[in-house]
Amino acid sequence: MLILTIVVVVVVVIVVVIVVEVVVVLVVLVVVALVVVVVVVVVVVVVVIVVVVVVVIVVVDVEVVKRDHKSKIKRSTDLDLHCDAKSPLDSRNSLF
Repeated sequence: MLILTIVVVVVVVIVVVIVVEVVVVLVVLVVVALVVVVVVVVVVVVVVIVVVVVVVIVVVDVEVVKRDHKSKIKRSTDLDLHCDAKSPLDSRNSLF
């Protein structure tokens, strides 16, 4: 009877150890999976933010270049118009 009790206790201890190991492995796998998901989400969010910032910078830069180009054309046209309009002083010889 003592041998049977020892065998039962040993079997129960082995089963408990195996169950605890399986539970620990499953918990570790779940934690690793959650960490991987969090890292992937953070990377995706950072990439989206960087892409949005780059697109905004490019769009703003293009708009600034367009505005500057229009401004230069307008100034050039204004200068051309100003140069075409002769004042009475332009016809005289001056020292300047």
